[in-house]
Amino acid sequence: MIQQFTNSIIGIAVLIVLISSMIGCGGDDDALFIGDNYLPIEVGNFWSFIPPEYPDDPATIAITGTTKLSSGKTVLIAKVTYDREEAK
Repeated sequence: MIQQFTNSIIGIAVLIVLISSMIGCGGDDDALFIGDNYLPIEVGNFWSFIPPEYPDDPATIAITGTTKLSSGKTVLIAKVTYDREEAK
């Protein structure tokens, strides 16, 4: 009797988890499409930001050029600069 009750409880729990998973994995009809221009990485573009752990130390990442690797693939060159004085 107790074994039957335990098996029923386990079966119900598994069913609830499966149904919750199927509902949670459903598609979002109102999903925001982020196109190719979300972070346009081109030579001349730059981004300035303030790292949360260093709020008094803003930084800039700039795409300064391109170079070709020995494999033949062209890659971008990025330069990171900080507005702080260099550590002494």
